[in-house]
Amino acid sequence: MLILFVRHGETDFNRNGRIQGSLDTSLNDVGYKQAIDVSNYLCTMKIDKILCSDLLRAKQTIEPFLRKKPNIHCQYFPELQENCMGTLSGLTWDEIKIKLKQEKTSLDDYGESKIEFIQRIMNFWENVILPMKGCVSTILVVTHGGYIATLVNQLSKLGFLNIPENIVITGSPKNCSISIINVFNKSSYELISYSDVTHLFCSEEMIVGMDYKKIENSDTFM
Repeated sequence: MLILFVRHGETDFNRNGRIQGSLDTSLNDVGYKQAIDVSNYLCTMKIDKILCSDLLRAKQTIEPFLRKKPNIHCQYFPELQENCMGTLSGLTWDEIKIKLKQEKTSLDDYGESKIEFIQRIMNFWENVILPMKGCVSTILVVTHGGYIATLVNQLSKLGFLNIPENIVITGSPKNCSISIINVFNKSSYELISYSDVTHLFCSEEMIVGMDYKKIENSDTFM
């Protein structure tokens, strides 16, 4: 079973380096173009089912594809939302670092803790995605950068996910990129691609710099 993970298209918050978390932001003009590009590419594939974050930017990303493929069932899940950052949402990483230093706090003191985020991701993986094996061949999951990066990181740490040497993971996947996991059984998977943007027709300048930064030596990428 193939799982195709698509990160939502670009938002103004992405462009300006501001953390969204569970804020319900919308795509900007570049993001809409990216959504069309990824839609055109996905139309060349046989997709059986779509699981999508219920946040607006994810819904807007899948809209062009659903217009072309209205018969494919799409379900929206709050469990696929980005890590909730609480009052840190809307800030830049530099502003967050200053706030953490001034208040002598850590990321876990705001919104959803790292452990809670990982538990939410793994519960969805184990209880919603994995049981579909044998029923469908290809699932499309439209979600968020931190979500995808954290899932890949966690599956790798557990020893379930094989990551080929030619795939380099440097942070969260880029906007409207595709990352693919092949599921062989409940405890054996392989990463086929990560943050692939070869289907996007935006210039390189339009897709560079959208990876979230790693902060506080965290094991997850927000």
